[in-house]
Amino acid sequence: MLIASFAVLQWLRWREPLGLDESLFALYGHWMTRGLRLYRDLWDSKPPGIFALFGAADRFVGMVHSAALLDALAAAASAILAYRLLLPAGGGAAWAGAVLAAFLPSAPAFGGPTAAAQAELLMAPLLLSAALVARRPGARAALCAGLLLGAATTLKLVAVALLPLPWLFASPSDRRSLVRAVMILCGFLAVPAACAALLAAQGTLHEAVPAVVLYPRAYAAETASRLSFGHALLLASTRFGSGLPFVLLLSAAGVVPRASFGLAWRALVWLGLALAVAGQQRQIAGYHLQLMLPPICILGGLGAASLWKWLQSMRRPGEASDPRGLAMLAGLTLVLGIAASLEGRHWVRRYAVHLEHAAGRIGTDEFLQRLGGPGPRWLEARSLAAQARLLVRPGDELLVWGLAPAVYVQLGCRPATRYAFHQTLLVEGSPLSRRWPDAGQRRAALLESLRRSPPRGVVIVRGDASGLEPTDSATELQQFPELARLLETEYRQQASTRSYTLLVRQHED
Repeated sequence: MLIASFAVLQWLRWREPLGLDESLFALYGHWMTRGLRLYRDLWDSKPPGIFALFGAADRFVGMVHSAALLDALAAAASAILAYRLLLPAGGGAAWAGAVLAAFLPSAPAFGGPTAAAQAELLMAPLLLSAALVARRPGARAALCAGLLLGAATTLKLVAVALLPLPWLFASPSDRRSLVRAVMILCGFLAVPAACAALLAAQGTLHEAVPAVVLYPRAYAAETASRLSFGHALLLASTRFGSGLPFVLLLSAAGVVPRASFGLAWRALVWLGLALAVAGQQRQIAGYHLQLMLPPICILGGLGAASLWKWLQSMRRPGEASDPRGLAMLAGLTLVLGIAASLEGRHWVRRYAVHLEHAAGRIGTDEFLQRLGGPGPRWLEARSLAAQARLLVRPGDELLVWGLAPAVYVQLGCRPATRYAFHQTLLVEGSPLSRRWPDAGQRRAALLESLRRSPPRGVVIVRGDASGLEPTDSATELQQFPELARLLETEYRQQASTRSYTLLVRQHED
């Protein structure tokens, strides 16, 4: 029944569109497998691992469903690993932790399509594996745990903050071993070193270092100027408390039993590290909180087993009922029932539109519209692709002036610039561009590239203003007169939607 429920849930989520980040990951992964080089031809601030995973998924299911496939695989792997990690605490705890690990990544608290296959979720199996391997004695296990943590950093550099995990889950004697500590560090450093060597062999290391190391610092500085650390933690607590009340109660109950307190305190330290990392990123989007999922699943599994044992002890046959115990049982049942009801309402509200679509009551267009988030923009990108089917062919070069990677995905086109989103990188005067200089040089390089090898089509985005870029892309185009004149003389409008305008070169339309 659990496997069938998990399969149905993934089938429902298979219908979801790609979020903003996921569209970019899928686009880059697709073209990386077709000869383009990351950081040289496709610029981004994340390490290469996330794009490599999306590229591998693209080979099996295509760009549109790559995030759904990776999300399902990560959840299934996390469930198996959580079961193995909790097994010493008892079969009940192991099964409960596995169920939480399988289903919580799809919880409404994490933001729906925008949280699918994010780095925080994809690194969960690596972190659980590192904790599991770290329990074994010997230098080889320590090296393996370090390698797994190093692999997590190739998805997102914040995994560096979780380096204490192998010490947390090791036995007390192994924690004091200098040889073991050295092996963990060697394994941890080996994976980034191998990535650096590969990038150097491709000639892109000099581009990768500023992109992955320096740009996130500028981005964090800008977000920190807008949101304090304390406020970020408050937002995270509020999101978790309102979105996962039942699971949080189970997790709190997991700290109580003495028999498994050793595992519980390790999970608590892990949870504290994850919460600190999520808070330091300041944005506190739903997917940032997914870094806290593995320790919550461990604590929740322990809590579910503890509550079940306590319930069994209250129902021993042949013994007189303790009024105080019955009152506690009634109160606990009421609290858990209210929490489960509140959390269940979030699930019903979140997936009602999926069920309607699966039952054929609403069409795909209405499903995407009612889904919200990236749904309406994805629907617009589909509409633009339908209008442009005879004008722009898959594989053509396309310039999207704006933050809309879904347009590239829907049209199947190759980015005409390595900056597939122009925020900060090609706009002068935005808050982030003041922290990341040389936008003028990047604009000059873009113009030179467009004159030397003009793309077949250009898409201009409207209505994509944000806190980090207060004017939309169409307005920013007018503040780039050289590009605006080039598009006016060489291109003409051929298709449009509410947010997108497609221009095609005049002698190719």
